[in-house]
Formats: sequence, structure tokens, C-alpha cells
Amino acid sequence: MIIKALSRLLIERGNYFPVIDENGNVVIDDNRAMLHRYGPEGYVVAEIVSGDLLTPEQIKTGLEMVRSRQEQIKERFNTYYFKVFVFSSDLPEDKLEILASENYNEGINGNYLCCISVNVEKKEFAKYYEYPRISYGIHNQIQYFFSNDFDSDYGNVDFKELAKKNEKGYKIEIKDKKTWVTYVLIAVNILVWLLIEIYARSKGVDSSSLLVDFGAKENTHIMMGEYWRFVTPMFLHNGITHLVVNSYSLYVLGTTVEMIMGKGRFLFIYLMASLMGSIVSFIFSIAPSVGASGAIFGLLGALIYYGTEHRELFKKGFGRGILTTLLINIVYGLSVPRIDNFGHFGGLLGGFLASGVVGLPSFRRSLKKKTVFMVAAAVILSTSLYYGFTNTQNQSLKKLELMSGFLNERNWVESEKLGEEIIKMHPKNEAILFNALWNLAMSEAKQGKYDEAVEHAQMLTEVDPANGHFLLGIIYNDAGNVEMSKKELEEAVKIDPRLRNKVESILNTIK
Repeated sequence: MIIKALSRLLIERGNYFPVIDENGNVVIDDNRAMLHRYGPEGYVVAEIVSGDLLTPEQIKTGLEMVRSRQEQIKERFNTYYFKVFVFSSDLPEDKLEILASENYNEGINGNYLCCISVNVEKKEFAKYYEYPRISYGIHNQIQYFFSNDFDSDYGNVDFKELAKKNEKGYKIEIKDKKTWVTYVLIAVNILVWLLIEIYARSKGVDSSSLLVDFGAKENTHIMMGEYWRFVTPMFLHNGITHLVVNSYSLYVLGTTVEMIMGKGRFLFIYLMASLMGSIVSFIFSIAPSVGASGAIFGLLGALIYYGTEHRELFKKGFGRGILTTLLINIVYGLSVPRIDNFGHFGGLLGGFLASGVVGLPSFRRSLKKKTVFMVAAAVILSTSLYYGFTNTQNQSLKKLELMSGFLNERNWVESEKLGEEIIKMHPKNEAILFNALWNLAMSEAKQGKYDEAVEHAQMLTEVDPANGHFLLGIIYNDAGNVEMSKKELEEAVKIDPRLRNKVESILNTIK
């Protein structure tokens, strides 16, 4: 009973398959079972035999035959042969001596023969090898068998049917083998990059300086009504390295998702992931961003969703690869500066939600589940947009843009009003606070409100000491307080020597 029961456990829980003989029959009966599996670790064989029925000579001969075959193996991948001997009680000393022999428990050219004995009466097992360190599920299933009360019929199953059922859990159903949508997206990315490079060279400028003009995600422009910037960043890339990395990632993940999902679903997921990535970046980051990374993370989100619908496949290795890839990208993103991690996380979420909305091809699911994903996607998308347009950070950026317009028009009153509104909002971003305080102090100084201007310039010294003292020097100079002007300007140079030329230019006018 135990041999068949262990065989079933290894098939159902250990990712093994029964060995089929030349007549098409599975090699599993009450006294012997042969199972195997392939994986990243190599080729693993588990042979379970009744040790009570074998003489010491038969055990020795069987082990020598396995060792002889292993010595003849020329393949470069490792093989692990686990010989499991089941005994009703304590095994005899002469048999124990054979199983524990170093001749049968060591590697030869990457091939290992590993002996294990099982004592049914005492519900325990022993291993007689040191390497490999893991048993590829064999120890776990023996322990699981002893820790549960299985009835006598547990091992009496149709192992062929069990293997077929288990095999289905490994198969990924292919919806469409022709993945031309992925290649079109890669081609569009390359074409856009080439056009911008050609244009930049014709103008004698760096192409990176043109990305905002060509549609990068830039919060101020979005707040001023350029909503198309949620979409266009996916086609822009900052340099050849950025383009190559994203194109390769899109090739690897895009072809996989397109084959699984089909063209329509794939394109919907890709676009929704990119959109969600831009929105999340818009919420949490004021830095301009470009690239297909958000959409690519969305493809990982799609594969994670696929794993939730095919849990057996996800647990049997498929999910491990996805999660490892995701973890590597997250660690890389957090360790390298100037990477838009908010866009990545948003894309991952968007891809998962979009996959839940469209579902998997040829996979029936309840209307309730589909409705839940649709409602969740709609709520998350709408609330994210609302928060993005109403949060302090982006509202401050909009007011700063309007403030700059009033400064250019020399409308100091309206500029001052907007500056005060921004300060009252207590923006946490130092760049926003810096620009608001600088513009506010200058607007007040232009109106002769020097006390207020000095107060806000002093606030600026807490954000940016060098530029704060530099601004104070300018304001004191405008107010006619030459002594204080020189003092503040000299202090600015002490903090940041790069201001020396500007300071000397002002000091020359004072003299």
C-alpha cells in the first residue's frame, strides 16, 4: 500500500510522472514504482521498492546497475537517482551496510545515486548520502504519508489518468502563435526613437532635452490640460540603452502574454497598464518620465493573474519564475536612481486588473468575478485620477505654472497671491517649495514689500541655504541696504562657491 500511496503523493504533490515501459504501462505496483521529473536542477528519478522482498545480493546488484548506467551518461545535465527501500520494520544489518556504502552514495560526473530506507513500523526514514542537500520532494512526501491517516485504497488509482490530469497543470494553453502585435509595438518604439534622434541632431541638441516636448509624462503640462501625456510616454525612450532594455523585455514578456491572451486582450492589457503606470507616477512623482516599463510591468501583472486562474501551474514552477523576475526588477528599480518605480508599480497593478477584466481565453468564470474586476478597475482608475488632479503636489505645480506666467507679465500682485496660496498648502516637495518661495519673495520685492520679501527669503534658506542667502542679498540690494546685501551674498558663496561669478557681478554693480 505504501509504495502506491507514495507514488500518488509524488505525482500529485511532488511534480513527478510515472515511468512508462515499452508496452505503454506505468511502472507502479505493490512492490515497485518508478517515477521521474525534469526541472532546472536536472533529471530526477525516484525508484521505490520493497526492501523486505530483496536479498542483500539483489539490492547490491540493483545499485551497481544504476551506478553503471550513470557512469555511461555523457549528457551535460545532472541526474539524481533516488533509490527508496521500504521495510516493514528495522532493516537487517547486512542490507543496511550495502545502503550505507560510500560506493553508492556519491556523485560521478554530476550524477548522483542516493539511497533512502523507510521503516513503516516506526514511521521513520533514513538517508545515506550527504549530497544533494535537498531530496526534490521525496522526504517531504514520506513525512506527509506518515503524518496522515490514509486508507488502504488511497494508492489504488489509475496512474495513467492521474498522470494525464497532472500533466494538464503543466501546459500553458496557446491562444495565438503569431505574435505580430508585440513586434509592431517594438518597431514603433524604435521608429519614434530614431525620428527624435534625427530631429535632435538636425537641431544640434541632446535628444533627452526634447522628450518633454514630444510627450513625456510631465505633471505641470498634464495639470494644464495636456491629458494625452498619460499615453504618449510608452513610446518614448531616454537613450539607446533604455530602448534596448525595454525592447528586449517587451520581446520576452510580450510574445508570451500575446500567445496566452490573444492579440486583442494583449493590446488592451498593454495600454491599460501603461495608462495606470502614468497615472500612479503622476500621483506620486513630479519628475518627467518616459518608457514602456509601466506597460512591461503590466505584462508581469497579466502573468500573475494567469497564475491565479491556473494555480497548479503557478505552484509547479511557472509562478516561481514570474515572481523571481518581478523581484529582480523591483530590486533593480529601487537601487538605481532616476527609475520611475511608481510607474512600474502602477503598471503592474494595471496589468493585473486589465487581465481580470478581459479574462483568459477559453476559460469560463462567473459573472460575479468579472463584475468585481470591472468595478475594481473603474473605481481605482477614477479615484486615482481624482486624487492625482486634486492632491497638494499637483495643485501646487499648476499654481506655480500660473505664477510663472504672471511673473513674465510683470503682474506682481497676482503672482504674490498665488505664491501665498502655495505656501499655505505646505507642499512637501522641496523643488516646489523652493520655486514658490523664490517667486513669492521676488514678487513682493518688486512691489516694495521688502519686509515680506526678506521673511520669505529667510524661509528659503531652510530649504536651500546657498540660494536663500543669495536671494536675500538681491533683496537687500534692491532695498538699498548695501551692507546686509554684501553679507548675505558672501555667505551664499561660502556655502556654494559655484555662485561666485553671479555674486561678483552683483557686488561690482554695488561698488
